[in-house]
Amino acid sequence: MIGFLSLAREVHCISSFTTRVLRDYLPKMIKRKIIHQPLSGVDYFFFSRKRNIKELKMIYNGWPIILTVGALKPRKGIDLSLRAFKLVKQVYKDAIYIIIGKGDIKYYERFAQALGLKDVYFIPEVDDERLAQFYQLCDLYLMLPRSGPFGVEGLGLVYLEAAAASKPIVATATGGVVDVVKNGFNGILVPPEDYEAAARAIIKILSDPKLAADMGINGAKIARSYSWENICHNLLKRWNNVIKC
Repeated sequence: MIGFLSLAREVHCISSFTTRVLRDYLPKMIKRKIIHQPLSGVDYFFFSRKRNIKELKMIYNGWPIILTVGALKPRKGIDLSLRAFKLVKQVYKDAIYIIIGKGDIKYYERFAQALGLKDVYFIPEVDDERLAQFYQLCDLYLMLPRSGPFGVEGLGLVYLEAAAASKPIVATATGGVVDVVKNGFNGILVPPEDYEAAARAIIKILSDPKLAADMGINGAKIARSYSWENICHNLLKRWNNVIKC
């Protein structure tokens, strides 16, 4: 792999995090060729389009509604999100937490029960249209991924999907997450493993409707910059520049 990379004029990385990792671990002879060039996009126009969510509102009748989308595995920090939600429930009694993703649902259901939590809904899988409806439904998007032996969040497409739906975000400052969630701009970043800080961040956003709305608007701008139209345009432009060299 390193041999092939050393022949490249440029090595494009999906996030600033992967750029730093490659610069730290690859030979010096290709360090100057490693750049952060976003390679993963979001279907911005699909996830930003308004939906009729009356049916979902009847099913999930509460406020606020917090959403997480991701595989139920240790790296995604679902246990941390549940602990944060428990603290949020002390302030917002009618809060609802929806978690969409495949994995060991029974384990996390037992975990939620052990915390004494109610109003937590696990949904194993939905199609894209239904997923877009859930993004429209929620008041805040939450995901607290870990960084360590379980891996790291290279970018976090789900953050871009939530941002396209104009939702404020609470996330951990790990991996490539910091490229799409800008602290204080379209969400709040908290330290890894710090579910108490996450709970405070959630409460801060929910208690300030203007802040939540502004973060949603700002997030939509970030998501649009990651639309496939922009990603392809910028990548082709970069390739053309390399070919001309």
